[in-house]
Amino acid sequence: KTVFGVCFSYIDYARGKKFDEQNRSRQAGGPPTRNSSIVDSNYRPSTEDIPQYVFALSYHVITFWFLALSKEDQKRHFPWMEQRLLSPDQSGQVLDEAIVTVDHIWRVTVGKDVVKPLPLELGTTESSADPVTQTWVSEFCILTIKCHLDNGLVEVIERRSSGTDESHFVYAGSEPLSPDLIYQERFATAINGNFKSDLEVVILPTTDATRRALGIFDRISPIDFFKAGVIYIGENQTHEHEILANVSGSPDYNLFIAGLGERVPLQNNRNNMAGLDTSEGMFDGRSTLCHSDTITTLNYHVTTMMPTNREMDPQCTRKKSHIGNDYVNIIFNNSGLEFDFNTFPSQFNYVYIVVVPEARQTFIQTRTRSHNTGWYEDSWFKVRVLTRHDFPDISSAAETVVVSGAALSSYVRNLALNAEEFCRVWGNR
Repeated sequence: KTVFGVCFSYIDYARGKKFDEQNRSRQAGGPPTRNSSIVDSNYRPSTEDIPQYVFALSYHVITFWFLALSKEDQKRHFPWMEQRLLSPDQSGQVLDEAIVTVDHIWRVTVGKDVVKPLPLELGTTESSADPVTQTWVSEFCILTIKCHLDNGLVEVIERRSSGTDESHFVYAGSEPLSPDLIYQERFATAINGNFKSDLEVVILPTTDATRRALGIFDRISPIDFFKAGVIYIGENQTHEHEILANVSGSPDYNLFIAGLGERVPLQNNRNNMAGLDTSEGMFDGRSTLCHSDTITTLNYHVTTMMPTNREMDPQCTRKKSHIGNDYVNIIFNNSGLEFDFNTFPSQFNYVYIVVVPEARQTFIQTRTRSHNTGWYEDSWFKVRVLTRHDFPDISSAAETVVVSGAALSSYVRNLALNAEEFCRVWGNR
């Protein structure tokens, strides 16, 4: 509760500061000052991007800590957190970030318990006729009910910021079937979940414009997608083309990337793969690495997992097209030399997370050592976050830290996620 309290205190501070700045601006008859950018503004110099980043991070901390609680603790804390998150500011407004956060923690806590059983029988009957459709919208949910009058099949689609749920059943009641009947019996008091039942619910017109809007909404993922490059630098390598040509790395590098995420096949993969080729040509390799949890997905552009064609692409421009457009790149530097920030020139590379074995050994020595059980977990690695000259230092590894092999992958992954979050604030300033 203390952790949540710290986050709520900062959110309240940021909202209050924005409100005060806007008040002063109105009284002075001028535009908002730059300091009002703690919550939103079109212009933010670097010193003002950090409060905006901390503001966004507060909601991430609330969500991740809530997910770490037991089910009993989640249900116990939810009413208090709902009240704190949805409390309006001085102008009476509730932030969108707060609504999204409440919806997500509600889903993981009590979301599946909202729909009560009715005299309805599950069914999979297909219908040949066009269904009668009606859509309702509230601040937390877009609810669509489709009724097939010829066979009683009912389709229910609940669209929320935290995800979309679909269900099908066959109506077995005595009343004439209609979307309004199903809504009144099943959802009239539950469209907003177990909270804020007094919110206004509006019926959307059944028009082409509504269908197009719902189609656009369905293409928006409830998951935050991030991406980061992973690059291996071999012994004495300094030039971009020779580094990108690597298709393998040392044993400690292989164990390191194995902990960054799960191996995911690329061919015919319909998911968001951060621009990697998913055709049968497999131009970006057979697989990649991906880390996912309930609210985020981090896709990696691992250069050693991509094919190298010296004849057709001697400069490895295809690999460069991926890592050159990543805000964050993870460098496993086994060269024995200092990493040069300008090794991979690009307009978009803001952050390099550089990993260096604490006691560097030759490739042969590492191969020999790898036969010992637990050698990697007991090894030590230096980690440092390097940023572009005009980019603020916002990482716990702004100065070199030493991390064990056992904790290295998860630590670097968290550095990458936090750096990506800040880069989005920075890139859109």
